[in-house]
Amino acid sequence: MTAIATIAHRLYSVSQLKLYEQCPLRYRFYYIERLRPTYQLVESFVGARVHESMEYLYVHLKNQDLRPVADVIQFYSRRWEQMWSSTVQIVNQRRNREWYRRYGEKCLRRYYVQHYPFLEPGIHMIEVEWPFQIVLGPEGRYRMRGHVDRLTRRDDNSYVVHDYKTSQYVPRKGMLARDLQPGVYQLAVRETFPEARKVSVSWHYLASQQEIRPTLSANQLDRLRTKLVRRIDKIEQDQEFSPRPTKYCRNCEYKQICPAQNDITSRTTSRAKSVEHGRLSQSPMTQPSDVDAIQDSSSALSWEKEVGDSAKEKHHVAEKKFSS
Repeated sequence: MTAIATIAHRLYSVSQLKLYEQCPLRYRFYYIERLRPTYQLVESFVGARVHESMEYLYVHLKNQDLRPVADVIQFYSRRWEQMWSSTVQIVNQRRNREWYRRYGEKCLRRYYVQHYPFLEPGIHMIEVEWPFQIVLGPEGRYRMRGHVDRLTRRDDNSYVVHDYKTSQYVPRKGMLARDLQPGVYQLAVRETFPEARKVSVSWHYLASQQEIRPTLSANQLDRLRTKLVRRIDKIEQDQEFSPRPTKYCRNCEYKQICPAQNDITSRTTSRAKSVEHGRLSQSPMTQPSDVDAIQDSSSALSWEKEVGDSAKEKHHVAEKKFSS
């Protein structure tokens, strides 16, 4: 397969690793053959607009210019109108365009009120939208790229990575332990700022006004480095990129060209018949897992920039993520 040679750049992201674990064939279509979707899911669109607005707020704050909440909302509304197009797809027909617009506005207003007047003694803003790369593997053969929504440093030389989430769903502790993103953030800061006394991660759930800190210990970070290298090795050694049928398949943008689609359709038809005859109360395909319910607004914006993100794959749990 000649397309495999395109992986030789050896530059990866957390989104790439997540997509490969979900389905190697989908990974191949998106990252190797570069077959880009022709639509954007509305959840991703909302996350991107909220993320841009948070960036607007904090870029001004970095310059000692606190913008009124009305200005932030005006910026959000303007970007919403500028970026909206017929390619934005709303799957949940019980919600409309205006409902989602108001949801994003609600996230911003709640965060602003919660943190006003944004006075943080002893805390210094390092960067907004901080891009990074970390080196992995023997002789640095791999690199992981990404960006941080906001990076701050305390007077005691400890660093905090801030990440914004538009989901109302807050993951349980066990799920956080399986997420690669917090650890990659910590590795990036430690690699760039070796003088850091401590590095922690803070996830801000804007809708529910909750904050969680999925921070890893030094030993956990060492194990994470090994895990990342093994996952990338697996991708680079893959010669088949076989499909992995799961519940994601029903909304996959590549299902029309996927060789596994016939099998999936047959199983779905079988389940439907079982429901009709009272042998099955609900199809497992319609039960979203906890992982599916996580929405990352920062990554949603990255999707628009063709970095790619798992958020665009999760629209079938929109109602759980955006419950009123």
